[in-house]
Amino acid sequence: MQRILRSLVPLGLVLVSTSCALSVGSKGSGAPVDAAAKPAGEDAVQAERELALARLDVELGSKKGEHALAEKREAILQKRAAREAAQQELHVFMSMERPHKLAAADIELDDAKKDVWEAEQELEELKAMYSKEQFAERAKELVLGRGEKQLALAKRRLELAMAERAALETGELAQQATKLQEALRQAAVEHEFAERGLALAELEVKAELEKARAEVEAKERALTKIKAGA
Repeated sequence: MQRILRSLVPLGLVLVSTSCALSVGSKGSGAPVDAAAKPAGEDAVQAERELALARLDVELGSKKGEHALAEKREAILQKRAAREAAQQELHVFMSMERPHKLAAADIELDDAKKDVWEAEQELEELKAMYSKEQFAERAKELVLGRGEKQLALAKRRLELAMAERAALETGELAQQATKLQEALRQAAVEHEFAERGLALAELEVKAELEKARAEVEAKERALTKIKAGA
């Protein structure tokens, strides 16, 4: 009996070993595990993070765009004010300052003409008075000579007044008017460019925001797809 038992023990050990081997083989017979593969939960977390960043980009782009457009609008206000100031300055010059200066020059010219006329009248009176024979010839020459000099001086003053008046109108005032007109033109050009710059900036901001929003939508679709496949 003991001999039979001794012969059965090795057989049992063989059977146990075979059973363990088969059990291990059956557990390892499935599909091989990919160590690099990510769990679906990690993909969703990554997609949510990317979506949050995309939404932040939209918000940041919106804030930056508003700031840029506010600066452009402020620049337009400044350029408009500069144009209006230049227009007002030209208006004041043409309607008040220029006519005032010309009127003052005309008064000087009229005074010079009056002086010539008075000198001519006085000389004529002296000639008529000293035409009588009772006046000494020497006294006559002195008095008439003085009158002629006064008339000549008055005529020179008249010529000077006429030249100054012409120079004022065609020189100083004309140059000032040209300068103010050019300043107004330049201010108008800068104002127009500022308005065009605003319009361009509005289009650029709109395009950037549309691009950022499209990115958000793409991230939302990707996240939805990941969650649906989990």
